[in-house]
Parts: sequence; structure tokens; C-alpha cells
Amino acid sequence: MNQDKFIQNILKMETEGERKYTFMLCLRSARNLVGSNLETGKCEYNNIYNIEKGLYHSHMFTGLINYLIFLEIIGTIFKPKGRREEKQKNGIYKSLYYFSDLTIEEITVVRSLRNAFAHNFGLAIKNDEDNKFTHKFTLSFEGDVDDIVSIPVEKWNGHFDDKRESSFTKIYVYNLIKLIEKVYQNIITCAEKNELEISLTGGEKELNTRFSIV
Repeated sequence: MNQDKFIQNILKMETEGERKYTFMLCLRSARNLVGSNLETGKCEYNNIYNIEKGLYHSHMFTGLINYLIFLEIIGTIFKPKGRREEKQKNGIYKSLYYFSDLTIEEITVVRSLRNAFAHNFGLAIKNDEDNKFTHKFTLSFEGDVDDIVSIPVEKWNGHFDDKRESSFTKIYVYNLIKLIEKVYQNIITCAEKNELEISLTGGEKELNTRFSIV
């Protein structure tokens, strides 16, 4: 099987035998946790506001983490043919740079959100080496806006006594999830046109070893 067909198959979960690719399992898990359709990714969200025993019924935090991990993995593995490899090695940066219309500033925000979630399971991240990665986030579940992120004029300075809501970076959760699903569809379209390649140094062997289970 040539690489083009191999890529198309794994992105559509049309694999032979028992081998499953972890990034596709991650996507389905994310869809399940946030209440989206498992096959299409269409938004069918559960009630995120009901809390029982201190847990969100929709598992929205965990679902968002899975979506962001998915975004990071596919940016690590794939890139469009003919495009130079980005010096920026972060997978979220590359997936959004290659397959979305977000600005560099917006991409940096999404990357920082992933770090806040994955490292602290929280909504604040402080980076003493590079202030652009320092954010205090608020999650919005509004459905009548077009934005994915809203960056304040005067961003949080990393001081924990700064409680100003005006310094929060706002994430529109529904729109972020839709964006990640669109990135996935853009990658599939690219693969169907035979315009996608594996960017891992070890190619298919590395992909199978690092990102699949049997």
C-alpha cells in the first residue's frame, strides 16, 4: 500500500486487523466526552451547567483536553506536501498553521490553553520566559458569536493578585471544538487529493510505533 492510501485509511479509521491509531481514538473520545456525534463530530452537546458530586456531567474539561491533544498529535504527524517544515516544533502550532485560518497570536492562545489544561487541569498558565504564553482563561459557552478566542487589550500579567476580568483571555468553547473538527476535515480533504504526507523522520514505522496500539 502506498503512503497516500495508507494516510487516507487511517484518517477514516479504515484499518485492517487489530491495529488502532491513538489519535483517532482520541478524537472519538473527545466527541463522546463533550456530547458530539461520534461519527460526524456534529455538535450535540449535553448540559454543561449541571454539577453533581463536583463533576461536570458533560466532562467538558476532559473532552477539551482530548480535542487539544488530538490537534497536537496530527500536527506532529502530518503536513501538506510541498510545504516547508515549520521551525516551530509544537504540534498544535503546526496543525493550526497548516490547516486553519487562525492568526499566529490566536494559535499561541490555543497552545497555551492546552498547556493550562494538561499541566494544571486549570485555566491559568504563567510562563516567566515568554509572556505571550501567559494567560488567565475564561470559558464561554455562548453560541451566537463568531470568535474562537478573544484576547484582551491588556492581558493578564501573571500576578496572582490581579483579579481583573478585563485581563482574562476568553475561549468560545463551541467555536473552538468546531474549529478542531474543521481542521480534521481539512486534513481529510488534503489526504483525498493526495496532498498530505507524514512528516515524522521515521515515516510509517515511527507512526505505527508511537501512535498505534494492537
